[in-house]
Amino acid sequence: MDTLKKTLDYLIQKRYWVSLCAAGLARFVQDLSGSENRFKAPLVFFSTLVIYNLGKSSHWYVHQRKGKGWMPMRKRIKKTPIEILPGLIGVVISLFHIPLHAVYVLAPAFILGFFYTIPLCRSKSKYIPLRQLKGLKIFLIAISWGLAIGVFPLEDDSLGWRAFGLIALFVIGIGIPFDVRDLVRDAPQLKTLPQVLGETRAKALALLCLLGSYVFSCALDPPLAYELAYIASLSVAGFLIGYARVQRPNFYYSFWVEGCSLLPLLLSLMFSLWI
Repeated sequence: MDTLKKTLDYLIQKRYWVSLCAAGLARFVQDLSGSENRFKAPLVFFSTLVIYNLGKSSHWYVHQRKGKGWMPMRKRIKKTPIEILPGLIGVVISLFHIPLHAVYVLAPAFILGFFYTIPLCRSKSKYIPLRQLKGLKIFLIAISWGLAIGVFPLEDDSLGWRAFGLIALFVIGIGIPFDVRDLVRDAPQLKTLPQVLGETRAKALALLCLLGSYVFSCALDPPLAYELAYIASLSVAGFLIGYARVQRPNFYYSFWVEGCSLLPLLLSLMFSLWI
């Protein structure tokens, strides 16, 4: 049991788990829309692996000379994780098998995800990453994932707004518990939803977002097995949201809540065998 826990902690720490969950959710959207390009979900996996590890490990510095404008941005990487290299290789290989118009959809999400952790936005006398902009943290994640996981996997562009709504609301719903976890760590000026609304109201909003996500999924006219899988996944996510507390261990959020993104694919595969 201790070995299993250490393995899971490793997957979480090295960002394999969140990357797998993102790719699984992208594959679920692909299956809903009938897209058959088998390289889109892997591209989501490798892109997520690169961005999350790069954002975690890199330290970026932007300096200003008094009265002489901006100095060049310098990057210093203390310890570059080995996961970035296979991630980059996977991104390059996958890109050769992705239509160009689909890459145009993914590019804004990749750029937004990159600058989410890199301090390039000026706030008063210092530079901060996008995630530290007041009140925008969870919505930036929702937009990025909505594009990369909702719109990018599609073949039919007319379904884009429905898939975007499905994923964006789902991400906000399962993202709010992470802000609940960080209530004691986030600076007050971040204005996260739990900080603004309070823990109880924020979790109620999260449940409403999951309900809205289900409405958008119905607009995609999913097969019965996929609809039941998504209902079951949202139910599990709602249960975990209800029991989210500041005192919960990080594993509760980083594995169980994050894992709700992988549930729709796993359950849809299982239900498809029976229905």
